Amino acid sequence: MDIRTLQATIVEALDDIKARDIMVFDSTGTSQEFDRVILATADVARQTNAMAMNVVDKVKEAGGRIVSVEGGRTGEWVLVDCVDAVVHIMQPAVRQYYNLEELWGQKKVKVLTAADRAKAKAAAAARKAVTDAKALIEKVRVANVGRVAAKKALVEKSLKVAARKMAKPARLVPMKKALAKPAVKAALPVAVKPVVKKAAAKKAAVKKSLANKPVLTKPGVNKPVLK
Repeated sequence: MDIRTLQATIVEALDDIKARDIMVFDSTGTSQEFDRVILATADVARQTNAMAMNVVDKVKEAGGRIVSVEGGRTGEWVLVDCVDAVVHIMQPAVRQYYNLEELWGQKKVKVLTAADRAKAKAAAAARKAVTDAKALIEKVRVANVGRVAAKKALVEKSLKVAARKMAKPARLVPMKKALAKPAVKAALPVAVKPVVKKAAAKKAAVKKSLANKPVLTKPGVNKPVLK
């Protein structure tokens, strides 16, 4: 098994049991016995042992070989020798005390752990949320601009109609509307009376004038003929 496959298998096995602060260091040139040092933190002895056993099982399933497992009795620090990689699983106080990062930390290897994947997923979700929020804000802005423009156009149209109505001369106002007003209806009989009286007097004068003219008749004609 090549070293990259081995380290990926070990990191995955540690992730399965919720290991914390997984670190991988390249020990090539520093040690002739192994090429990788892998550190992980467990909270209790039961968890350190569970991690160690899972590493053993996963490496064997992948075709790797396990040399030994040490420290399982106390569970404070369990070491798993995987030939080309050595795994140190420690409780927090032990890891802080021995500080193996300072000893092997010259060449840190970048590996993608479950925590890293979770962070990357959360970051991607946050970026998407920001993008979606910006798109929504822009959509609302465009919609508001459209509504404002439509309202402005409606107001302008109303103002134009009102201006046209105000510009019409009084004689163009429909007579029906003028006569339909209550004040006009009330005043109508008083206004019409003199006109009717004058028309009646004129009609009487015409009748009197016609009555004073002589009437001529023709033989065989019964109707009077006015001369």
